[in-house]
Amino acid sequence: MASGSVFMSSGVQRNYHSGKIYYPKVMTNSTWLTLFLSLSIMCYELCAQSGFNRNYDFDSDEGAVLVNILHDNDTIVGYGLVKSPELFSQQGIALVKFDTLGDIGSIHTYFDTLEDHIIAESNYDIIKTLDGGYSMTGQFFIRNWGFLLHMNSNGITEFIHEYPDSINKNTRQRKLVEISDGYIISGIKQRPNFKLDIYATRSDTAGNQLWDYYFGEWGEQDFMGSLIKMDDSTFVIGGGKGVGNPDQSFEWRKSQILTIDGDGSLVHEWEGEEEWLEGSMNGLNRTSDNGWIFATHKYLGLNAFNSPEYEIRLVRLDSLGNRLWSNNISETPYYTNNVWDIKPSGDGNWIGVGKMAREGASFSGGWIFKFDNAGTVLWSRVDTAYIAGGDAEEHVLCGLSVLPSGSIVACGYFKNYAETPIKSYAWLIKTDANGCIDSTDCAVTGVTEPWTDGDSQVLYLYPNPATYMLYLSLPGYTKSEVRYSITDPAGRKVAEGVSPVFREQVSVVVEGLADGMYFISIMEDGTGIRSLKFVKKE
Repeated sequence: MASGSVFMSSGVQRNYHSGKIYYPKVMTNSTWLTLFLSLSIMCYELCAQSGFNRNYDFDSDEGAVLVNILHDNDTIVGYGLVKSPELFSQQGIALVKFDTLGDIGSIHTYFDTLEDHIIAESNYDIIKTLDGGYSMTGQFFIRNWGFLLHMNSNGITEFIHEYPDSINKNTRQRKLVEISDGYIISGIKQRPNFKLDIYATRSDTAGNQLWDYYFGEWGEQDFMGSLIKMDDSTFVIGGGKGVGNPDQSFEWRKSQILTIDGDGSLVHEWEGEEEWLEGSMNGLNRTSDNGWIFATHKYLGLNAFNSPEYEIRLVRLDSLGNRLWSNNISETPYYTNNVWDIKPSGDGNWIGVGKMAREGASFSGGWIFKFDNAGTVLWSRVDTAYIAGGDAEEHVLCGLSVLPSGSIVACGYFKNYAETPIKSYAWLIKTDANGCIDSTDCAVTGVTEPWTDGDSQVLYLYPNPATYMLYLSLPGYTKSEVRYSITDPAGRKVAEGVSPVFREQVSVVVEGLADGMYFISIMEDGTGIRSLKFVKKE
């Protein structure tokens, strides 16, 4: 591994828009304060709250996204992106404060004064700082270099510091941690040869850059997904590297863990084996026995359409870096599948979020799952958004917070193709510790289920919850039609019919059903041979 100083710069400090603060019309400042104080002192009721599945556009006609969240006492703080209502299509930052019911308290925005777009991709960091404010990192679209932005606890921008770079093609400034006298920032840079290298930067408390180092070999492709502060002088970067080909195949891939000190020197490096073909590292966490746990992609090869295929794997290392296990948790091998973050669940287990496209589905769903220290998935749910009259696709959950009550809040975004132009929405989902949004909408344990006894084939249904149409995917099913029956939880039949099988998929209209939980059964000779649970919800 090469480690060297590239340039030393104090960066550029500029004036900035203070941004606009939006408060919902139905909630005054005094009402918001009263609600906040009430939630703070009513722990029992807070712990008993139902979950939700909600989407937002932050009053933007062109849409919005959430890339990450944290919880600050009884407030969910979201790092989002939104388009400017004043300058056509300019993209800026939205710091959004929600209560634990998903209601918006306030939105605080920042737009670049040079009219550049601000870019923050899935799981870019937002952190609460020692002064009670919030810091975020990202990059500019046209200028192609990174920034550090700091807002105070009221959402007022106090500074944005840029890190000009005339050498590299592009910067993806993904992660940051705060130290007593500043920040450590890390991400990847696209070098002059168009390959990506991991880098780390140290700044003072005002964002002035103190050093900047690369960690990578010329000609290799690096991946970066995690940054952990062990103490004020020890930092761990989780990533990967490999050598790829123009057809998107890989000659080899390795996961890697880099440990650096406060001066940016590489003090330790762990690498996976080439034959494992595992080359990324998201959601890196320290385990109780001083080992590591993380999510990675294992490259499988190119499929018949020359698209790369991958497995999503959970990996655990012991304190010496020996691999204890590597478990495949994928439902499908699609290259778009991903785990973006992992956090402790508070009960000795782990929660992960990401996106997963199920077999036969035309789009991905937002993925939340819980697993134990042996890598066994305890429950898993793949969700879609509730949006009336829309065909919501490309669902992504990329940020995660586990509340003191054990409830889970995940954030992300989805696209609604029913609108012209296509519109993105910010997305929040809250479940309890068992993966339930409410008593009628609970996660199904396990990742796949056989649809007929003794058969290795699987049945999937989506979207779940469903509003208008429910789709059943039956890989390998050879019959031309399927007879189905729908029952309520009391066993009463509420619908039945016959549906043609087209490309191993069946569609069932559920628009006329009342909201609630149901079971759909595949019937043969009058007997249900396989049943799955779904939720109807407007």
